[in-house]
Parts: sequence; structure tokens; C-alpha cells
Amino acid sequence: MPEPRAIAWEESVLERLAPAVAYPATPNLLPAVRQRLSEQSPASRRENAVLRRVAVAAVVFLVAFGLTLIVSRETREAVADFLGLGVAGERIEQLPTPAPGVTPTALPTPPRLDDIARRITLEQAAQRLGFAIAKPAGQREPTAVYTLNAPADTVVILRYTGFDLWEFATDQGFILKKQIGGSSLTETTVNGAPAYWIGGGTRVLSFVDASGSEVAGTQRSTVGSALLWSRNGRYYRVEGVVDLESAKRIAETVQ
Repeated sequence: MPEPRAIAWEESVLERLAPAVAYPATPNLLPAVRQRLSEQSPASRRENAVLRRVAVAAVVFLVAFGLTLIVSRETREAVADFLGLGVAGERIEQLPTPAPGVTPTALPTPPRLDDIARRITLEQAAQRLGFAIAKPAGQREPTAVYTLNAPADTVVILRYTGFDLWEFATDQGFILKKQIGGSSLTETTVNGAPAYWIGGGTRVLSFVDASGSEVAGTQRSTVGSALLWSRNGRYYRVEGVVDLESAKRIAETVQ
């Protein structure tokens, strides 16, 4: 591409991006740059043209990505959710929206907890977790304690009247993946730690390993609302509470 056209294209791209970026006033460097270019050899000019095109492409990408993240809170949260940022041990993805006129695939009926987990004692649960069990303050002892059949017996569930409390260590080489469709998703905090509130709706759960592959036998559907967060290498989830504020009151007493 001839040099004048390359310069004109780069200038037009930067001029379109300039209104979206706050930057301090700078001197007009174009005359000096053009003078230096005219003094360079043809080979040097070709090399500089390539470097400028690469640099401009990088600027375009970075600015576009930055603008995407700051357009709205919803956009920022969607990116974080898709990448699984914020809560260790958890990844949230959006299920694809069916095309107009296409009936969405029916999800399987959520199984009973007794079908995917087995009952154990509090003492056994502490041994499997490898650390002291966290409990919500002001609650009686759980009515039942479970450990999942898969991916390992190190995922513990405490059943209370009206909700379940899940917990496991986040350094075991697997994470819990959620695929949500019609559920509402809200970014919040629990005692200052990043947290997500999933406001009901049927969704698909599965555990995936460090390579991103689904662990066999762990996929299932679930309904109801859930508040999830992580702290000090431990993952927690309060499931079954109807509203966010009630779930946060329980979560913020877990210790």
C-alpha cells in the first residue's frame, strides 16, 4: 500500500476514536514525523508502515474493549460472568437464546439431593473438607449433612429449614459451572467479597476440571434462587432463599 494512503487511513481511525478517549493536550508532531519519514530509506519506510499498522490495530482493539467494558454495568457484569471472574470455584455462562419460532430444549427435572449425594455426619464432613465447617450464626444444627457423589466427596451440603449451605475448598482442580437462561443475575457482595445472586429459574449445573472438561456424572438441572461467594480459598452457596436480602443476612453470618 502506498505510504500516503497508509497515513490517511491511520489518521482517520484515530480521529474517529479520539472523542471517546480522554487525553491531555499534545503538540502537533505530524510535520516532524513526516520530515523524518522523508529522510528514511524505502526499506525503513516500509518497516515503519508495518509497525504503525500493528500499533494502530492494537490501539483500536484496546480502546474498543475498554469502551465495551464501561458502556454499562450490565455489560461489565456479563463479561465478568462469562469469564468466571469474581468468585473462585464458580463459572457462570449464559445459555444461548433460541431463534424466533424455535421451541427451547426442555431441561431435565431437578433431582432430589438424596439422588446425587449421601448423608454423613458433621464430623465426617469436617474430615472431607479438610477444614472447620462454616455455619450460619443463629441457626440450629443442620437437619441433615450431605456430601456429593461426584466429582469428589469433598463438596459438603448442610441442610437447614428453608435453605441449603454448600461449601468446598477451591484448590481441588475443579469448579462448578452454571449455565443460566431465564434466571436473573445480580452482582453483589458478602462481607465485602464479590458475590452473585441468581434469582430463580431452571439452570444447568456441572463440575468441570482444570482443562475445562465436564466431569462425568455431574450435570444436572436445578431451580430456585442462590447466593454464591468465596473467601479464603473456600466456596460457599446459600440455595433456596427467596430474596437477595434474606440470603445476604444468612451469608454474612457464615463463619
